[in-house]
Amino acid sequence: WILTLGPSLGIVRVPGIGLIYTELVTGVPSIFSHFVTNLPAFHQVLVFVCVKSVPVPFVPEDERYLIGRIGPREYRMYRCIVRYGYKDVQKDDENFENHLVMSIAKFIQMEAEEAASSGSYESSEGRMAVIHTEDTTGTGLVMRDSNNEASGTSLTRSSRSETLRSLQSIYEQESGSLSRRRRVRFEIAEEERIDPQVRDELADLLDAKEAGVTYIIGHSYVKARKNSNFLKTFAIDYAYSFLRKNCRGPAVALHIPHISLVEVGMIYYV
Repeated sequence: WILTLGPSLGIVRVPGIGLIYTELVTGVPSIFSHFVTNLPAFHQVLVFVCVKSVPVPFVPEDERYLIGRIGPREYRMYRCIVRYGYKDVQKDDENFENHLVMSIAKFIQMEAEEAASSGSYESSEGRMAVIHTEDTTGTGLVMRDSNNEASGTSLTRSSRSETLRSLQSIYEQESGSLSRRRRVRFEIAEEERIDPQVRDELADLLDAKEAGVTYIIGHSYVKARKNSNFLKTFAIDYAYSFLRKNCRGPAVALHIPHISLVEVGMIYYV
């Protein structure tokens, strides 16, 4: 149904990249429709991220990302499947956002090259491609280290508010791991011959990355129906609720930075 809403998806598109975590490898999760129903605004670039374990011991880091497109090119909606083997350790990937942007940029270039060779410029819905993250050739982007650059330049390029930037600086000072992360800035390579439509899509992707990345996950609450018996009510509303509150949350398991996290609550009555 979301593809029938037009390029704006029937909502206000705000600057930034929205990473929507879901367990679905196809389709749109229910938390997205629940979110836009209550708050009809979403990010300029949407990426549905699915973390999956595959039946192999290890997945090479260079072949971990599967990238696809959802809907036409104007929608700026993508799908990313992050694959792990059953012996892989899902540690905190400090460069996840950079790898994701480079992978999407490379997918855009690959899709444009295949469309030019076949003569059909329609995006193929449901097609997924393995993107090699270590090989940055063919992305049309140039990665520059912004740690040594003047802070005024980065603040001018960023469209984030002063309040958000101050909160992020305080959070990075309190969190040593975030302050040690490598900060990079992407630019479109001027010397490469890039199709105008591809260049526009890459520019939108980079503008969204500069505006900031937001992680959206679902937070489900299970409650017993009003007509449930005492045993069922106690098991769901008290026992299960106690276990859920004392278990590690998905945001911690996925190593999502708290400053960029948005949880969408949904109540299920059983």
